[in-house]
Amino acid sequence: MEEDQVNIDLPSVITTKQRVLQARGQEVPLDYFLYSCLERERLEKATIGDSQPHIAWPLLPKVGEGGPVAALEGPDLGALTKSLLTWYQETFPELSEDKAVDHEHLLKVAPPVVGLARDLARLYLEKTKAKLPAFDKRAQPEAVWGDIESALKQFFPKIQHMILRYIQWTHAAEVKEVFEPGSRPPVGRFAPPPLPRTLGNRDGGRPDRGGRPDRGPRSDAPRAHVAQDTAEPKGREPAPHGGNNQDRGGRPTPSDRGGRPTPSDRGGRPPRREGGRPPRSAHPEGEEQTARLTVVALAEVDQAIAELQSDGSRQDLTLKPTNSFYRRLQHQKIVDAGFNSNSVGDGPDRAVQISRKDP
Repeated sequence: MEEDQVNIDLPSVITTKQRVLQARGQEVPLDYFLYSCLERERLEKATIGDSQPHIAWPLLPKVGEGGPVAALEGPDLGALTKSLLTWYQETFPELSEDKAVDHEHLLKVAPPVVGLARDLARLYLEKTKAKLPAFDKRAQPEAVWGDIESALKQFFPKIQHMILRYIQWTHAAEVKEVFEPGSRPPVGRFAPPPLPRTLGNRDGGRPDRGGRPDRGPRSDAPRAHVAQDTAEPKGREPAPHGGNNQDRGGRPTPSDRGGRPTPSDRGGRPPRREGGRPPRSAHPEGEEQTARLTVVALAEVDQAIAELQSDGSRQDLTLKPTNSFYRRLQHQKIVDAGFNSNSVGDGPDRAVQISRKDP
């Protein structure tokens, strides 16, 4: 029997040279540009350390040399910034070329961009005796960042967005997480009391475990005498027969041995109550308090919704402070009612705020 022939279209293999040719003329992504400049910065620190960098503005003081520089004392910071960018524009014309920063052009652009970012920070430090302020995109940036952006647009219009983003990245503000105590689950006296443990129905067995039947009340009646076999094993003394205070085949009871009296001697253990072990004690006071506070918290939500619906001028309303257990119940009820819900305040003053949804 002839085998079926299957035609499989194999993907064409792209060589490294073909990838380079395809990427020629295409601008590299911004993150690729940033990490390329970062690798150049790390390479310079590993090779030259704290010595004078290879690319630096001549008017800046040498690394390790102190004292004021006469050329930097007269002009203001804006004029000196333009003078610095002019030097980089004339010394490194590849920064001003009207072409995309592809992989080939990136090797020429990355070193001067790293030097430019370093010299701008050093110039600001020499003129203001303070470090360049951190850049925080979530807040209103300092005025100096607007001046730097305007100057870069004037001198390097083609790649100014890449240079500016690298300078901002090297001076980015550190994000600090703010810990809010109200975001934790309630603990201690703010925690709701534990719920009672649910037990199975002992009267009719355990339905949740296969319905094991009840064995009935325990009986303290003495066990029946076990008949002894007439044939005793060799090497063993036969057990004696008879006797009123003997059990388990003639073996003497603890009372005959002078030991502790048996339950029968003490009057016997009271029989177990019909229906098995009694349920564990619950916390009725804690349950009643939790239920009462839950009703109060949800009633505040109903009252707030009614006020917002009756008064069209009010946009939001803040409820009374409470812990996170009851705030969660209030959040759920507010969202189900079609309103916005969020928490405001810190610590014991944290409360739920209800507001209207945007039309």
